Amino acid sequence: MTSIARMIPLDRREIGNTGLVRLSEQTYESVQNSFENVIRSMELASVARDRYPDSARAELVNATKYWRDRHETFNAVISSGKILHISTLEKLIALVPPAPPELRFSLIRLSPSFMAQFSEFGPDRLDILGSVISNFERESPSVALNLLDHILDGAPSFYAALVLKGSLLLESNEQLSEAPDLFNRAGENPPRGEYHTFYKIAALELLAQSLIRVNRPGEAVSVYRRILGIIGRSSLHDYHLTRALSITRKTTEAVEAFDNVLLTEPTYYAYALMDDDVQFIHDQIIERLEQSTGEWAETIDKVIGMADSVLTIASEYELTQHPAIANGQRDLINLQESAHRGSYSVYRNLGLRLLPDWTRQYVNRIQETLQNSFTARRESIKQYNESLLNLNKESRRQWITSWGAILFVLGLSVIVLLRALQVSSALTFVVFMTWILGVFIYRLIVNHRITKSVNKRMKDPDILNSIKDDINRVGQFRSEMLIMMEKAEEEVVGQTLETKSVS
Repeated sequence: MTSIARMIPLDRREIGNTGLVRLSEQTYESVQNSFENVIRSMELASVARDRYPDSARAELVNATKYWRDRHETFNAVISSGKILHISTLEKLIALVPPAPPELRFSLIRLSPSFMAQFSEFGPDRLDILGSVISNFERESPSVALNLLDHILDGAPSFYAALVLKGSLLLESNEQLSEAPDLFNRAGENPPRGEYHTFYKIAALELLAQSLIRVNRPGEAVSVYRRILGIIGRSSLHDYHLTRALSITRKTTEAVEAFDNVLLTEPTYYAYALMDDDVQFIHDQIIERLEQSTGEWAETIDKVIGMADSVLTIASEYELTQHPAIANGQRDLINLQESAHRGSYSVYRNLGLRLLPDWTRQYVNRIQETLQNSFTARRESIKQYNESLLNLNKESRRQWITSWGAILFVLGLSVIVLLRALQVSSALTFVVFMTWILGVFIYRLIVNHRITKSVNKRMKDPDILNSIKDDINRVGQFRSEMLIMMEKAEEEVVGQTLETKSVS
């Protein structure tokens, strides 16, 4: 069986390593069971038609896949065999289900950096750690507690001993009233150095959980707010704040805290429905989920309808045969299939990320392609018309240099002939002017016929107005699609910002 035992650098000569291996195996099994319980609960709830509306069941189906993926990622990290340094721990901790907080600490206590804290107090301390670990799994934790008390007598502010004793009390469900003080002292004395904040937050998480366990959830609320004050917004700790507020029956504040969770982790909708600690606000969660799902569904339907219209225009110009645009058409089909799931998380991901990206990439490409085609066709028409006009000019020039010159010479010859026959100058002048006028009128008739022919052959740029209209339509679709999704995003962010200001 895969475990995290091999991720811990063990010296087989040290006392207690056998117990540490067993503890790592138990930790791995606990994490696996936590994943399996979440996934199984969501699978069963997703088919409970009488218990949940369609929007909630769709979200549960999507969340089931989400947690399966996280489970696989967790196992992949474990399989990599990387030592449990803080970076690996943070990656694992981010994957495990959010409750209970003890689950995350069970991974932390197996890290070399945690165990190294004992060596700072001398070799005997590390031996004692081995003995403590070895006694963790026994029915009676008294031996481990006595050993930890022995350490704390000599070092009352020793972080590792404080959190180990407090977590052992939580796991054994014994002397729970002592646990908050232990975790509080640990939170005030985290190890110095690079991971100071990491260990401080770990102690405060356990402190808040212990306060809930001893029926002091109001104080747990303050601790979670203290954590958020240290690290800023965090979907995990906002969710735990939601749990604590729900337990204290502060409905409005709990829902507001849950809104902060949804800003970055909409999949918590489904997880919250499975969590008994937030059952006091289950009705509000379902109501919010139905409303948000409906709003997103309406937006996504409109956007996808516009996307279909854009592709219809593209197909009319045979643009869908272009590989890049054909890929966009296939991508849209996949997005449409995703939209049929009816899940809020899916709708939101489509509206905030996938469809805006598709719109900017492919709709832009279609619009640019049409615009380029329009520009090229207009330029082609312009050049064609200019060439016809130039041809007309050239034909006039050629007529003048050929027929025009011949007729002029012929006219002069007639005048010479008339003068030779002793025709009067006045009559000769009249004949010559008549000849010139006749040639001019003939040229006008010929030029009119050529111009009429050229005008018939010239192309009207207005024939491209339909393309221009389609370009404008695609641009309008693009703008409307992005505006609709931006408005939906603003509503999500706006609600959360409003929640933050109230909080």
